[in-house]
Amino acid sequence: MERELKIIILIFLVFFIFGLTSLVDSGHFVTPIFLNQLVLLAVAILFYALNFRTPGAFILLIYIPVLLMSALMDGFTTAYLAQKWNLPQLIGLREMFWFSLFYLLIYFGFFFTILLITYNNIRSTWLLLVGALLLSTTITLLFVPGAEMIRDFSFFSFLLFFILMVNRKSEQNKQGMTVLSYQLLLLFLLEGMEYFH
Repeated sequence: MERELKIIILIFLVFFIFGLTSLVDSGHFVTPIFLNQLVLLAVAILFYALNFRTPGAFILLIYIPVLLMSALMDGFTTAYLAQKWNLPQLIGLREMFWFSLFYLLIYFGFFFTILLITYNNIRSTWLLLVGALLLSTTITLLFVPGAEMIRDFSFFSFLLFFILMVNRKSEQNKQGMTVLSYQLLLLFLLEGMEYFH
């Protein structure tokens, strides 16, 4: 097992044990989901530092600003950073329309980009179409009121599909894409735990 996957499993177990402890203490499975974005960002930086000389490391580098934008869109993270660094402007930033639109373009643009890179490596049209359909469905459901569960299911399906596709088929940039797939697995696990609250 690779060190990156071990780190992902360890982080997941820490969150899971925290949830089990809260289940025993209070009767509710509660994990520290407020830390998700900071943990994902820290892991992305760590994984890039561990793999910056490997083939495909540029993908890991590009993922860091995506997660930084994601962290700035998270209410807890912006409140924490605004208080820690005395920057109250951060709180208002996430509520600006243009910033939200820019975030969506960066976030989903990244996922479409890695999908195209993976397609370039494996040359399978049906895999590209399935991935693009799942991502397009997710984006469309962002604008449908009351469709949060279906949207999340679509996005989680994309993440699992991408993880399996990369680990079974990808040849070029294999190391970078594999490490990215581990990060997406962590995203899937941490965000998926929210449904047990």
